[in-house]
Amino acid sequence: MMRRILLLCGVAFPLLYAVADALVGTQWPDGSFRDQMISELGAIGSPSRPLFSIFLVVVYLFMVAFGAGAWQSAGDRHRTL
Repeated sequence: MMRRILLLCGVAFPLLYAVADALVGTQWPDGSFRDQMISELGAIGSPSRPLFSIFLVVVYLFMVAFGAGAWQSAGDRHRTL
């Protein structure tokens, strides 16, 4: 069950990233979601940086969880470096 949840994080993290991009893009007072580049959303001094940073931490945690699920799924078949 835990492995399945970890693997579902692989589906969730790109969706969460898209939601973060869309939601945080609306934080610009004179901008729009369509006009803001992803790098501008997290730039130092941007009004959306605090919210975008929180979203990115969660997205990265989901990515790590997915990696752990993939590692578990491989079992003894994974290669170690």
